[in-house]
Amino acid sequence: MELNTGGFQEFYDERYTEGYMEDWPESKKRRVAQLLQRAGLPSRGRALDFGCGQGVFTRVIRDTLSGWQVVGSEVSEVALRLAAERTPGCAFVRPDEAASHGPFDLLFTHHVLEHVLDIDEVLAEMSAMAAPRGMMLHVLPCGNVGSLEHGFAERVRDGIERERAGRFFFEDAGHLRRMRSAEFIAAAKHHGWVVKRELFANHFWGALEWITALDRSVAKAVTSPQRARTTRSAAALMGWQLSLTGLQLARRIPGSPVERFLRDRTEAEWARRQEDPGGSEMYLLFEKRT
Repeated sequence: MELNTGGFQEFYDERYTEGYMEDWPESKKRRVAQLLQRAGLPSRGRALDFGCGQGVFTRVIRDTLSGWQVVGSEVSEVALRLAAERTPGCAFVRPDEAASHGPFDLLFTHHVLEHVLDIDEVLAEMSAMAAPRGMMLHVLPCGNVGSLEHGFAERVRDGIERERAGRFFFEDAGHLRRMRSAEFIAAAKHHGWVVKRELFANHFWGALEWITALDRSVAKAVTSPQRARTTRSAAALMGWQLSLTGLQLARRIPGSPVERFLRDRTEAEWARRQEDPGGSEMYLLFEKRT
């Protein structure tokens, strides 16, 4: 289905009906909770989970910022219904209703802004809903050089799709862009936001962890030797495909230590390299200055 204004809600209603983004790893939830705790937020305020999906991170915000009023907004009616059922104590509204619940001291998105049709329009909308000196935290794919995924994309013909705002060739159909951190920071600055923290994940082990947690088709899509730029790149991608498939199979063996090994390595990587911009996922915290 083409992602246009008319089909946007229908596209995501169908996906959420099928269980889209039903949950996220506990390690990711803890990471977001810790960032909120360290953001210097007041003891009371209003928060908006913009593009809340089924409310997974709305719950994280509610549980982390006790005493806050927490609102989730979402274009999908299916997702709104599911979120309201699963997350009591929060309000769930359509995007055009969110402003009436503000102004917001915190605006949050998690893997949302790569899906929106016009990033500048959405940043303007969020800025208009922000309280003076409000903050926003965005988690989204990162196009910076250096990650394992960026390396895969570089080995493939048109692997970094410049005509589609830097998307990597293997990405979800709903992804419309993959911005570099400097690009996003500049876009936010245009609307009066100053970056406070820049953190990055999924440099190497984090990428291995998420790819091998999914079905075998994902590993094959990410390492596509048929589209390789050179024979040497094709051989490298084939080697990676075999390695990723092997890790996937090992993770599924009862009692295998591989699952715990990957989780531990991913957590250690986050602790050690979170300020290294060469990750494929970015966590950007901003403060409103104008």
